[in-house]
Amino acid sequence: MELCDKFLHDCIKLNPSMNDVYRFKEYEHLRHVMTDSFSDKEKDKFIKLLRTYKKRVLSKDIKKRSKYDEILLDDIKIYLDEESYDNDYIPFDALNNFPLSMLTEINGDGFYQFTDLASYVDFMNRLQTIPLMCESMIKMCQKGIKKKIVLSKRVAFELLSQYQAFLKTPLEVSVTLKIPKQIKELFLYHVQIYLVRPLQKLVIFLQDEYICKCDDSISLSGVKNGSSLYRGLLKENTLDEFTPQRLHKLGLVEVKRIHGLLKVFQKYYKKNSLEELFSLVDVKDKDPFKSIQKILKDLNEEMLPTLFGESLTKEDMPLVKKVPKESNIHFAYYMHPSYDGKKKGSFYINTESNQVRKYELLTLCIHECLPGHHYQLLKHLRDESIPLYVRSQNNTGYIEGWATYCENYVNPKSKKDYIFKLRYELHRALRLVVDTGIHHYKWSFQKCYDYMKQYLHYTQSHIENELIRYICDPGQGLAYKVGELTFLKLRDIYLDKYPGKIIDYHKLIMDIGPCSLDMLIKEFLSRY
Repeated sequence: MELCDKFLHDCIKLNPSMNDVYRFKEYEHLRHVMTDSFSDKEKDKFIKLLRTYKKRVLSKDIKKRSKYDEILLDDIKIYLDEESYDNDYIPFDALNNFPLSMLTEINGDGFYQFTDLASYVDFMNRLQTIPLMCESMIKMCQKGIKKKIVLSKRVAFELLSQYQAFLKTPLEVSVTLKIPKQIKELFLYHVQIYLVRPLQKLVIFLQDEYICKCDDSISLSGVKNGSSLYRGLLKENTLDEFTPQRLHKLGLVEVKRIHGLLKVFQKYYKKNSLEELFSLVDVKDKDPFKSIQKILKDLNEEMLPTLFGESLTKEDMPLVKKVPKESNIHFAYYMHPSYDGKKKGSFYINTESNQVRKYELLTLCIHECLPGHHYQLLKHLRDESIPLYVRSQNNTGYIEGWATYCENYVNPKSKKDYIFKLRYELHRALRLVVDTGIHHYKWSFQKCYDYMKQYLHYTQSHIENELIRYICDPGQGLAYKVGELTFLKLRDIYLDKYPGKIIDYHKLIMDIGPCSLDMLIKEFLSRY
């Protein structure tokens, strides 16, 4: 067993709920256990584990270290670096929202699998840990207040609104899981006592103690060592060579290029502005589920054979589901299969959102499903030559970069399809500018809003949700474009040497497997 997989097993022993994803039989007897991951005690255990494995990797002769040793070492360094920046004092935000994520699990839309009566009982035992975890979250926030390490006021209000929306909804409506009749009342009682009540305490804490201590700052640069932390996050999500300044400049160049292409269509359709041009494609799809199923069928039968030399079986196709009401994801996302293969990959889309547009669905299906996330993750899931720890990695530059790269194979069936494709590209380019604008150049929320509005002309709520994302998860959104450009560059290098061998290029990328973009480049150059 590779050292990285030994590390994975030791992590599961510390936090057995991780096994929901992996389903190792030897830990199934612990499925009722959920540790207080917000407590100092549990964090100290994890830090000790990280340092132990760091020593194990470094004790190896550098020439005898495998690629997977290096991946593990890089991950450990990132974990330890992040621990040094006092991130613990902000244990939640509008994206990483533990209490509401638990509701997703309760409704069977997470990785926990409700299979028999015992599984419901085990989950009720898990719920009993939530009050303790919420108390730990409050204690960390109180320490953060003293150290002046707090959420942005805007993010805190968004978090509060999410909690309040859930609490206003009757429990019988929020919990949609089909619970066995003999324990339904007891199950809902556990949800009320161990989730709803702690959440009510969190709301009181936010209202009475926390928000008044927050300010209007939205930038990491205002946090102690924030600039250094941001550079570390950029290194983690993109490439070592990229500084905030360079990424910002790259974004400005890409925005100018894509805007220029859109101006051509403006002229063609005789539209005075981008807003008028986009009105042509802001057409809501009447039956997105039906459209998605048709698009996925066509992609599987036409695009996959052309680019990858194969199609997926009916059993391997992703499920298409509605975004759960309790989710704080406003539009669409993909959830990968469980590693035992029993839970299929699922494409979630919010059909109630006014953002679901007819011309968007093709690009969205390519990104989230085929040949984007679903195809990529399915290939890696079944490649047993890659350690499970590595197969389950989620390096943003690699994962999202790949899905964004795949969008380049959109074959627009009309000019309007192409306009929407360019709008997607523009959105990804804007992230480079705005993310670095927030966390390096200290742009205000209003400046970011105005900049995005002038190009995308999304609704106010859509843009604000996007900005909340960049504030809460620095360096994540801009990694899409950097990853895409990396895959495109490597493709050009490969096809220059092997003209027409696009299937072979994609096979090589899949064989390399999940890793950082820097390691991807290194592995590619050594193999091609």
